[in-house]
Amino acid sequence: MNEITPNEKTSTTQAKSQKKANWLQWVMVLCFAGIGFLFAMLMIRIMDAAAANGATDGQVMLLWIGLMVSMYAVLFLHIVLHEGGHLIFGLLTGYRFVSFRVGSLMLLKNEQGYCLRWMRLGGTGGQCLLDPPEMVDGKMPNVLYNLGGCLMNLLVGVVCLMAAFLCPANSVGRALLLLSAIVGVIYALINGLPLAGEMANDGRNALELNKNPEALNALRIQLVINKLNSQGVRLKDMPEEYFVWPSEESRQSSLIAAVAVLCANRLLDEHRFDECAARLDEMLDGDMEKLPGMYRKLLLVDRVFLHLLNDETETAVTLMNREQKQFMKTMKGQLLIHRTDYAYALLAEKDITMAEKQLKTFDKVAKNYPHPQEVEAERELIALVQAAHHEKNG
Repeated sequence: MNEITPNEKTSTTQAKSQKKANWLQWVMVLCFAGIGFLFAMLMIRIMDAAAANGATDGQVMLLWIGLMVSMYAVLFLHIVLHEGGHLIFGLLTGYRFVSFRVGSLMLLKNEQGYCLRWMRLGGTGGQCLLDPPEMVDGKMPNVLYNLGGCLMNLLVGVVCLMAAFLCPANSVGRALLLLSAIVGVIYALINGLPLAGEMANDGRNALELNKNPEALNALRIQLVINKLNSQGVRLKDMPEEYFVWPSEESRQSSLIAAVAVLCANRLLDEHRFDECAARLDEMLDGDMEKLPGMYRKLLLVDRVFLHLLNDETETAVTLMNREQKQFMKTMKGQLLIHRTDYAYALLAEKDITMAEKQLKTFDKVAKNYPHPQEVEAERELIALVQAAHHEKNG
């Protein structure tokens, strides 16, 4: 009987997980294609009406450009509304402000007060992270915080739909209000229905939190760790009580698996590389199909790095397949991506010119990164990569 190697097992589970996520991606593509189609029909009616009323070709073209810009503005507005919903309903249920991000712009509260920072996180339009209230009898308010974004999108969508019918037919105002209504409902459904793609959505998290007390505690741990992180505390300096390794059975929950990821990250920050590698392998081999796609690929980034640091270049190259490289491109702006890109160029490809380019990119990202203690930790790892390169090449 042929034995399946760990790398083959990882590749197989990656493929299975990707197939499971593909249907959700197609649903989202169809939703946004539907938005585009419906708005195109509205645009055609408006431009036909404008032309019938004597508008010149140039005026019709300007109208078309204005409508296109307005469509993207509406899409962006609903991202802001979604994250604003999390913020408002979270504050109303006892949470405290930590950070609010839309696109790459982040409003962060740290020990110096409120400040603006830049942080890119591929695959997300925004994020609102708050400091949770204390748990009482193993319970903590969570439904409104998790579903607040969906509720806000839905509420604004319904209001816009009602207002649209007060506007004249074929008017720009009616078209934009109808677009906002459609986008609001679709955003609410995409985020509110319990689905799981690259990341579990709000609805899935809310459903799980009210069925699984351990998942609720895991959410609280993640939010508290994020608060400490915003205050400049490194993972290795945070209380050990937040980093209890969950069982394999518990890790079937994506919320609890996130705590396992943080445990591995802490081991990496402590430079306990063998233990970190063992934990990563445990998750990648045993939990691969259960972990959200983004978690799996981020874990692989660190696993590739540790293989490189341990002079296991061939294994690192195998893991850096086309899908993984594409994911890392979409996650530019995350320090661990640029650190691993640098290590891969220097230790695997032995391309000093490319390595220097990757290091400059890291420095550029680090300059505006919101958490300086993470920059410090990553520079320590880069120094180890440089030491490994000098030891091997003299």
